[in-house]
Amino acid sequence: MRIGISLLCALSQRTGVENTVFNLITQLSKIESDDQYVIYADTRSQPWLSAVSGRISVVDVKLSSRLAPWIWEHLFFLTSRRAKNVDLVHFPIGGGVVGYCGKFVLTIHDLIQYSHRDLVKLRRHLLWRKWYRGNITKAAKIISVTECVKTDILREFPVRSDSIRVIHNGVDRRFTPSPGTAVFREKYNLPKRYILFVGGTGQNKNIRRAIEAIRLIHDKWNLDHQFIVAGLPGADDDALRSYVSSSRLCGIVRFLGYVNDNDLPQLYANAALFLFPSLVEGFGIPPLEAMRCGIPVVAAETSCMPEVLGDAAIWVNPLSVQSIADGVATALLDETVRNETIAKGLLRAEQFSWEKMALETVDVYREVAGCA
Repeated sequence: MRIGISLLCALSQRTGVENTVFNLITQLSKIESDDQYVIYADTRSQPWLSAVSGRISVVDVKLSSRLAPWIWEHLFFLTSRRAKNVDLVHFPIGGGVVGYCGKFVLTIHDLIQYSHRDLVKLRRHLLWRKWYRGNITKAAKIISVTECVKTDILREFPVRSDSIRVIHNGVDRRFTPSPGTAVFREKYNLPKRYILFVGGTGQNKNIRRAIEAIRLIHDKWNLDHQFIVAGLPGADDDALRSYVSSSRLCGIVRFLGYVNDNDLPQLYANAALFLFPSLVEGFGIPPLEAMRCGIPVVAAETSCMPEVLGDAAIWVNPLSVQSIADGVATALLDETVRNETIAKGLLRAEQFSWEKMALETVDVYREVAGCA
């Protein structure tokens, strides 16, 4: 069996979706089988692909521009002969290629861009509606990262339940409870005590209410923890920075920007807690990474988060600043709850692995190719 995997829409800096695909390909290279994999990518933005070997080959697609990579993905798969020499194609990023006539598997990470017009820009909303309408019903198989996302797909599209396979993401074992050194703290100028969020700053992440909650715990409980926001700037980034500046919260809130993937374990392990107040998510890898690093997680009790985190988080109402503040204060001040949450988190994170995710994905490939 020969499977093509498209990375043409992948960002050069690995965020959650890119991290998922990186781990998928890494694990596929370790699975012993006769299957062959062809990765379609612009290697200038994915240099790590130079390390893959064995049954995995790379078709280097030199994109003319990194602007609107979905356009180049469409052009490549609709016009290039190199895209047709496989039994099936997996589109693990984006919404697939509208008009592609070959057999393909589509991974749906969430329907935020499709269903939540209030959280995304109109242009992106319309674009994703076109993508999904053109591809979800035509996919040979859909991989959904949670049961929650599967429910969303079934609500929005006329597809059969058995056409969707739920495959949870994993969490890397390099995330461990190992606090960083003074050198690491100096590298990022980290305060002694901080509350951490890792991810983009789009509206679905609910960072504005989180900031207001941190100010509340400073005022009400006289705590001095900074709120560190680490990740690529999102659509709401400028507005958030302006709010922090105008509200004179620069001493409380700090936007760290993108953090090198190798530094993330220490960034987590040094934090007092991890705050994940998202209004809606498709999966949510960062809270599991935080759990593996031995810090308590305060999370919004919404969308897929109870499915992913189970009973291992301190749950809050993401629409209530007071609820978020109470959850953070509990994690910081109640030693019993804090220790129980850390212990449950370590156990919960062990249930998710990239090895399991890759093996289940291969099962989908075999089913679609008729090899199961």
